[in-house]
Amino acid sequence: MGTTEDLLGTGRLRLLIGAALVNVCLGSLFAWSLFVDPLGREFASSSAALSGVFSLAVATFAVVVLVSGRMVDRSPPRRTIMVAAVAALAGMLTAASATSLIVVAAGYGLLFGVGNGLGYSTAVAAAGKAFRQRRGLAVGVAVGAYAGGPLVVSPAITALLTAFGWRTTFVVLGVAIGALLALGGVLLGGHVRPLDGERAAPGNGAHLRLLRRPGGLIGGAFLLGTLPALLVVAHAATIAVDAGMDAATTTAAVALLGAGNLVGRAGGGWVSDRIGRLPGLRAAAGGLAVICALLPEIAGAGALLVTLILVGIGYGTQSALVPSLVADLFGPERFAANFGRVFLGWGVAGLLGPQVGAWLSDATGGFAVALRVGAGSAVLALVLYALIAREGRPASQAS
Repeated sequence: MGTTEDLLGTGRLRLLIGAALVNVCLGSLFAWSLFVDPLGREFASSSAALSGVFSLAVATFAVVVLVSGRMVDRSPPRRTIMVAAVAALAGMLTAASATSLIVVAAGYGLLFGVGNGLGYSTAVAAAGKAFRQRRGLAVGVAVGAYAGGPLVVSPAITALLTAFGWRTTFVVLGVAIGALLALGGVLLGGHVRPLDGERAAPGNGAHLRLLRRPGGLIGGAFLLGTLPALLVVAHAATIAVDAGMDAATTTAAVALLGAGNLVGRAGGGWVSDRIGRLPGLRAAAGGLAVICALLPEIAGAGALLVTLILVGIGYGTQSALVPSLVADLFGPERFAANFGRVFLGWGVAGLLGPQVGAWLSDATGGFAVALRVGAGSAVLALVLYALIAREGRPASQAS
């Protein structure tokens, strides 16, 4: 392949566009909050019950990434994406026909969650397998598209809800997602063959222990490293209000946090192709530790907004670099199966982070303690990333 891997050559650009298209569509899962008010009025449901639908979707997403890995590795991407499209469409149509919140949960939480897990795993695996020298950038683009999904679809969802209501919105969203996923599957095409000489990393016992240890060092680091960021993501608006910010600043805080996430995913992947995955991951975890420790003391709108951008960058960087690290360490041939084990750490963080923040905030009357707990979690992640660096070096690049 040489040292100047061409992003545009041999169908790679088409594949990368397909992976990004799939993940933009699936990222709409995280626009759930737009449906909370209309569904709450329709079914007289509590905030906890409505949050439970989203938690079910996130849990289903993570579990499907875990259990579908072997199938994703063995099947052509277009086939698994078509299955994901059917699941997503069925989920949205089920939610649209709901007569109770339980039916919404079955559609949005279970079926759409299944479509998310299967589609996300397929798209990220395809990007990881098709690139080597620029793997960080390619995976960063794929996972960055997922983070960009809510930003892309939220204006359309808001307009549809205002004009037609939640049932029609679910139908339109389901049809659009199903059609675009089918197109993404066509662009991804058939089997993605690992590059010459990279069918499987020559891995040693140290590499294998990274995944086989209880919990797995990489999965544990991913959990601990993303938990503080997910805590902040879930409560960013409240943190801004508690800091005395006005409504405009609070809205900007949430938007800039998302922007930082996008920058971290694409930019962090690009940088890691030059400095290595583990140095990038250590920088992200260390930065989050410092930021979360200082955030309770931040005064002034400008300083708060910059700090939240940095939180987003730290989270996005880990989200892009962990899958690239897995491909580097273990080779791309069984990437989806290996990454599925690691991704479970993110799923646990997605469930724990918001809940830990809410519980500690209620118990202490503010987010200072929760943020310091988040800082401690990031420090532990930094330790685990350092242990990973000692246990084994990536097959395709130095740590």
